[in-house]
Formats: sequence, structure tokens, C-alpha cells
Amino acid sequence: MTDEEAGHNGLIRRMETNHELLAAPSATARPLTVSAPLLLNTEDLRWESVEHLVAWLARRVEGWEETWLYGERGQNQHGIDVVGVTGRNAAVFQAKHLKEFTQADLERAVDRYARGKRPFGAHRLVVVTTHDANRTEISEKLFELRGTYPELQIELWNRKRLSDLLRPHPDIVTAFFGAATTQLFCPAPPAPALSPAEANEDPDAQALLRGPVAHLGLDGDLAAADQARQEHPATAAAAYGRIAEQLEQTLYRPYARALRARQAAALHAVGDHDAAVRVDMARMARDLVEDRAFEARATLIRLVEEQVEADDALIRTVNTLGSLAEFEVEHQVTLDDVAAHLDVQLDDDPSVLQAATLFAEHALAERRTELVTQRVQRFTAIAETSGTSDLDTARLQACLADADPTGDAWRELRRTARYTYPIPVRGLLAARRARFLATTADTHGAVDGYYDAVELALAARTHQDAGEWLAAQRLVLSRSAQALAEREKIFSAHGFEQILRQASRDSVLSATQDTRASAMFDLVRGKFHDARQHLLQYRRRVVTMGSWGHQCEAEQLLARLHMKVGNTTTAMTHLMNSGVADTAKAVRTLIPALPAQDLDWPAPTAGRCGNVPAPSPSPNAWPTRSPTSRPGHGSTLPCRN
Repeated sequence: MTDEEAGHNGLIRRMETNHELLAAPSATARPLTVSAPLLLNTEDLRWESVEHLVAWLARRVEGWEETWLYGERGQNQHGIDVVGVTGRNAAVFQAKHLKEFTQADLERAVDRYARGKRPFGAHRLVVVTTHDANRTEISEKLFELRGTYPELQIELWNRKRLSDLLRPHPDIVTAFFGAATTQLFCPAPPAPALSPAEANEDPDAQALLRGPVAHLGLDGDLAAADQARQEHPATAAAAYGRIAEQLEQTLYRPYARALRARQAAALHAVGDHDAAVRVDMARMARDLVEDRAFEARATLIRLVEEQVEADDALIRTVNTLGSLAEFEVEHQVTLDDVAAHLDVQLDDDPSVLQAATLFAEHALAERRTELVTQRVQRFTAIAETSGTSDLDTARLQACLADADPTGDAWRELRRTARYTYPIPVRGLLAARRARFLATTADTHGAVDGYYDAVELALAARTHQDAGEWLAAQRLVLSRSAQALAEREKIFSAHGFEQILRQASRDSVLSATQDTRASAMFDLVRGKFHDARQHLLQYRRRVVTMGSWGHQCEAEQLLARLHMKVGNTTTAMTHLMNSGVADTAKAVRTLIPALPAQDLDWPAPTAGRCGNVPAPSPSPNAWPTRSPTSRPGHGSTLPCRN
């Protein structure tokens, strides 16, 4: 909304991000006592703090993109109007800080706006009072006013409502009421009873000497499972599953892979093939998320060779996950090949959410947005049907928002995320939105978005993410007109990034290996196929994390890779995608003499993945049990034969 659209009244002022009301108040309310009711003591706030609180409610709790100040500030006015604006939608927040709040005060507040000019055309009016305002006559007056002005959505936020709104926001409670109140009012959720695995979260030398299973006191269970495997495979499978689950809750989760393999083998031995394939499918999904495409492909190869009889829904998902692994490993496989398998899946297939999310993230990383926009309805249905994980659902919703060039999808997701997702996931979504704004040249929006992401990451103690997003913000600033004016700010941000990275390695999306370092090592050694695999994984992860700076770096590294193999056309595309200034100059520096035509990419050598042989000239198929029941069943899958 422009200043002209907002109105011609000189009392209407836009609140920029550095507006004093959006900063922390100068004083906090007195702390709650242990015996106090579980409501915030809003009546103890100073008037200046109430002004700040109303602005924070509009910007940070409600999530309006713009906030406007309407009217004069000051206690003599007994109120302040803040208008939240997103696109063409608006809501007016009218604050009342009175010793007593009566039905007459409510009526005056509503009439003041309803009978005025309504310069913003808002159809929602929120009257905010720090008083209890819970008397029957106030409720009756509110009901009466809603009948008088049916075109208005009239709300009354009293002390109880404010307490409910602020309880999920300990950072805001601390700013206005102090840390002591936060500890009483926003208690951390009670910790669940710790299992032996969960009680050992930090690395321990004993784990190295004795092995993680013995270190966690599970070696006796493992020995019993191994002993029972031949005669009682079902019992052994259940035991392997329990031990693997314990390991997966600790730093030693990579060791759970071998136990999951034993669990699947035991389930096959007892004839429960559906359960066995479900375990293998979960391993494949985890392997792809944790950048182990070779292992995911090896699982697929084994299932293809064994021609296991399993439920069609499981086979469909395994084929999609397998094609994603092949896309990362073999340069001949494209996202269109993956789409052919994904499109025959049903919305309620197991692990289809993970498959769709990985596909969409790779599509956005390759700048093939059309692969997402063509499947908006499918992906929306999958997120609603299969949304068992906050993180996976949020990642898929972020991909859908990225595919909407208008930004409307991001506006809606930003608003709803505040009530839907925990703080670490909200931080990820804030970074993803900031990345979207950076790619659409909205520098100010991107900088503010990364500020929000860093703030949420610090609240969640995911310091690695905070450092990563601070680096992305620094790159956005360095490529803007503000770079020269704020040079010192950019340099100081780099130092804080190092501090955050030293604080901890915690992340909302943990990684078991450094794909960037692996790619650099492969480039130096001339192992171009491995370098491509690691760079695709690195690029997908940084897109998922909203790390715009690392995404640009991944594109530059892919450009160098393709230059080394002579694929200059693709190298140019990656350089353009990286946003490197003077791209043509960079190409001339790296390739003094451009070849007349693209060179062929050398074929991969056999034996580069342990015992996995070279690819077969003709791909295999893992058909479903009823290959003629639905189009797409029995789709071929490129794999090592």
C-alpha cells in the first residue's frame, strides 16, 4: 500500500522496521509471583510500553507485512491506532490503557472508527485493553455492536486474550514483562522420560572404544536378537527395530542403518514382506535427506534383484525414491524421469510427502519451477493428507510458496505459520521467504526476513542456522546500494557469524556429512561424477535452508565443474544463476579459448560404489503386483544391474 492509497491525512505514518515502537520498550512490568494466576499483569505496563506492545502484536504476532501509525501518540489520547496491512487487506488495532474499562469505553472505541472516514477500508477492528474487561455488560455490548456494524469484524482483546496470544512467544514476554515472568508464564514443556539412548546426547570416548550399542547398554539386547534371528525372526526383527530407534534418537544414528537392514532381513525371513519393504523405504528416504544417494540406490538395486512381492503403494514410493537417488548419482537421469514415477503415486502412499518434498526442492534448485506449478494441487493434497511431520510439511509448503511469483502464497504461509509450526520450523520458513525475496530483487524485504529468521533461530538455539542466515543477509546487503553506506555493518556481521558457528552445530535440518567439502575434494581429485552428486545435494540443502549465499556458491561450483569437463553451455547457465557480476568476464578468465562445441561427459567408471557394478545398457523394472491395474505401474527404473 502506498502513502497515497493509505490516505491524505497527515496523521497517517508508515512504521518502518527501525521505528521506535517496533523496538523493545524501555521498561518492563513487575515480575509475576509464584502464586499469581497464569495471566500476564498487563495492567502494570506503562503507557509507552502499551504502545510498543500494540505495534508488536500487529507486526510479530499477527504477521502483517506493513504497519501504519494512525493518530497522535500520547497518554492524553487514551489510545493508539496501529493498522496492519498485507496487500489489499488491512486490520485496525485500537489500544485502550485505562484504569477501568467499561462497556461505554468499548462503544466509544468502536464508534470512533466505524463512524469515521475508515481511511484504510479495514473490515476488522481489534480493540486492545490491558484490563480484564470480562464483565457481562461488556460482552453484551460487544454482541450489540457487532449487530450494529455487521460489515465489521469486531474483536476485543482483553488481559486473558493477550495472555493467550503471548504465551507461545517467550521472547516478546521477556521484552515486556522480564525474564522472571517468562519462566513462570512460558514454562518449557516437561521433558519426557529419557531412554538410555536419549540420556547420552553428547559424544563420549567410551562410545568409540566399546561401540555405540554397548555404550548405550544395548549390547545384551543385540546379542539376544542375533541369537533369535534363525529360529524366531519375528522376535529378532522387533528387537532390531527397538535398538535402531534408540540409536536414531542420539548422535549415533548412522549406526542404526545396519540394524534397520537386519530388521528388514528378519521380516523378509518371516514372510512379512510389506513390513520389510516399509523399513527399507524409510531407510531410502532418510538416506536421501541425509545426502547418501549411493546407499538409497543400493537398497533399490537389492529390491529389484530380489523382485520382492509387496504392496503396490510401497513399490510406487520406492520407485520414486530410487529415481531421486539415480538423479543425484547419474547425469543421464533428469527430473522429468523422477516426475514420471511421482505422478503415478497416490496422495496417501507411505512416505510420499518426503518424495514430493525432495523432488520439489531439486526442481527449485534447478530453476525448473514449472515442475512444481504443474503439481500445485497434488502437492497441496499431499501436504494435507500426509502431513505427519511439521518439518516435512513446512518444506513442501515453502516449495509451493516459492513457485508463486506474486508472493501471495508466501504472505499467507507467513501468517499461518505463527500458529501452526514450532519456533525452529518458523525460523526455517522465515529464511525461505527471505531467499524468495532476494531472488525477486526485494532487498529490504530479504534483509528484514533474514533478521526474523536469525531471531527465531537464536530463540530455538539452532546457532548453526542463525550463522548461515546471517551470512545470507550479509550477501544480500553487499549486493545492494546500501553496501558502501553500511560497510562496517557488513564486516561486523561476518564476525558474529563465526561466533554463532562456534556456539553449536545445532540445526533444524541436521546434516550427517559436509557435501560442500566432499565436492571440493572431488573437484581437486578430478572425480567429476562424485563432485556432481555432492554439489546437487549441497545445492538442494541450501535451497531448503533458504541460504541464498550458499546457493550462489553452489551454482559457481557447478559452473567450474562443467567447465572442467568442457560443457560450456551448462557452465554459462550456472554462472548466470549464481548472480556473479560480469559473467562473461568470469567465463573468459576460466576458459580462455572456448571450444567449438560441447564435449561429451565421460561415462562413469565401474566399481566406484563398492560392490555396485556399472549401469546396465537396459534398465530393470520392479513391477507392482497388479501391473495392468493402473497406468504407470511397472515403470522402468534406471539402476545398477
